[in-house]
Amino acid sequence: AASSSPEAAKELEKVTYAKDVLTDANAKANYDQTKAEPTVFARLVNPTTLYVYITSMSPATEAEFENLIRSRMKDGISSMILDLRGNVGGDLTTAQTFLGLFQGANQYAFDFFNRGAYEEQRTMGLGKMAELTKIREIAVLTDGMTQSTAEVITAAVKKLHLGMSVGIQTRGWGSIEQIL
Repeated sequence: AASSSPEAAKELEKVTYAKDVLTDANAKANYDQTKAEPTVFARLVNPTTLYVYITSMSPATEAEFENLIRSRMKDGISSMILDLRGNVGGDLTTAQTFLGLFQGANQYAFDFFNRGAYEEQRTMGLGKMAELTKIREIAVLTDGMTQSTAEVITAAVKKLHLGMSVGIQTRGWGSIEQIL
């Protein structure tokens, strides 16, 4: 009974996270150098599907994702599960650089309304990643704790026909105050 307590579950989650960081050479090297905790983790679900879990959207998330894709994309991978469940969001610029990997630089990303003012936001970065052109299907997983920048990315993936959203209603929290 003790092993199924909420405290035990939280401890198991911490241990699993530490194992994921320490056993991923790129994540460990990044942590050793910058002391920044990684935000992107991945594994193959089957020979054609890459599962990517992103914990939050930090200024380093786009680079972590890019490094992961370069190291993990193998011939035959044609679909991706992008898990944003529990992702509290973060830096809104990350949405623009992240979406740039899929669309290329200076492409429409999303609309930003602030106190009645409208600004069209465009993708940023060096351009579309060649490895991502092999991905034919993307499913973005959301839950009631998907928030802020993670919501923007989810909405953009749907609106731009890059993939589909799967899950339950998002939180509508942070700088993004509308539920998807």
